[in-house]
Amino acid sequence: MNRDDAFYAWAAQDATQGSCGVTAVPDLARHRIREALAKLTPDAAGLVEKVRLDRSARQRSYIRLTVLGRYGAASDGGEVAC
Repeated sequence: MNRDDAFYAWAAQDATQGSCGVTAVPDLARHRIREALAKLTPDAAGLVEKVRLDRSARQRSYIRLTVLGRYGAASDGGEVAC
């Protein structure tokens, strides 16, 4: 994997809503997850992952490489989907 293949995905979710995104800048992903969690309920959870674009997929998708951080309720090992 060369440096240009790395992206940073973030996702935040509470019981009723969530938000997510992908960026090439890791600090921006951490900033976005904090912003998203601040707008959700206190039980919200989130994570930031290093991902790579899946070039063989028909629709845009990413291959998860590493979880870089868990936020909120996700720190207990829970999964966040978006």
